[in-house]
Amino acid sequence: MKVNLEQLKRTIPNSELEDYLKAHLELNSWIMRKGTHTKTKYLRNLIRYSEALKDNDRITESSPNGLLELARHQTEEEKPHVEALEEFQTSLEEVLTETQRAMIFSISITVKSFYNFKGYTFPRFRGNFSYTPREKTAFPKLENLQTDLEKIKNFRTRTVFALESSAPIRMESLLALKWKHFKEVLENKELPMIRLEATELKGKGKAKYQGIKQICFLTPFAKSYILRYKTIFEEETQRKIDLADPQSLELPFLISTSDCDPLTYMGLNSCLERAKAEGYPFRVHIYRTYVNEALMKIGISKEHRDTVLGHKLKAIDRAYSMNEIETLRKEFKNAVKFLDPTYKEDENIQKIKDSIKRTKGIDLTDSEAKEVLDSVMMKFFGSG
Repeated sequence: MKVNLEQLKRTIPNSELEDYLKAHLELNSWIMRKGTHTKTKYLRNLIRYSEALKDNDRITESSPNGLLELARHQTEEEKPHVEALEEFQTSLEEVLTETQRAMIFSISITVKSFYNFKGYTFPRFRGNFSYTPREKTAFPKLENLQTDLEKIKNFRTRTVFALESSAPIRMESLLALKWKHFKEVLENKELPMIRLEATELKGKGKAKYQGIKQICFLTPFAKSYILRYKTIFEEETQRKIDLADPQSLELPFLISTSDCDPLTYMGLNSCLERAKAEGYPFRVHIYRTYVNEALMKIGISKEHRDTVLGHKLKAIDRAYSMNEIETLRKEFKNAVKFLDPTYKEDENIQKIKDSIKRTKGIDLTDSEAKEVLDSVMMKFFGSG
């Protein structure tokens, strides 16, 4: 048997599935108790399998009836429907990689289910197919963040991942970054903000994406990478990034050459692929989950998490934007210990938290404990 891979992998739209089900109403009793996702998967698999057998002249029509006709000719010694499936598996096994063989596994499960439902059971151990499933996507661990980054040779690429570990910016928006977006880094602010407008985000501010924005912050770890990258950038381009020079702030953050040509999407993707080849285990997009989980741990509202992630959300009211930003920054500070591998908890803050918990039964956040500490320090030393 020779299976046409292009035909096998063709897109089967939902409209074709609906027409197929209308033409073969007998299939409803087979799939009626299955979930929506399983129903569509089974129907697509059955169509693909019957087309492959029809192309190889194993059945006369690409339909459930054609498949059943094959099984009706079985004897004690010969079971054509079982042999056809096993030949189908063998022919694909020779041309598909280990990870692609999930398709054979899925189709095999569907075909055996169909025949079993119709009363044509497969003999034990016949028609089975096994493969090595794709490994579960690796997830960044805080304690390994630094050592993982050191696997990447190019410092610019390393900086991109360090940035993502704190400010989860989509790939297309990374290319929109200019040095003006790092104004608060240059001002040496604590937990500096990066603010992206709708035109710099997914959807480019059109239709349902109109008015959205992304407001995220940099941990001390990410900030240190940005500052080190700035030094390299200035050395390579012979251009000084300076708050007093507005033109320098308009330079692209990620460049492909010393002439300050902006890095292209293809160029950025090549950098990320090289990082993977060098042993870096994560994709850029995984850090959106990494940051979101850290924010969830400290109880940040979904609205504020969506703002940090740049999800579709109404823009923050301009009249209250600065207050909202500072609220976000204050909340983000509580998440730093879950994001920054260089974070060290202030022993005095922990002592205050423990003391209040013991005497008052109240759990303070780090920022609340710091406010208590600051007020005590101001009481004794503030007046000079």
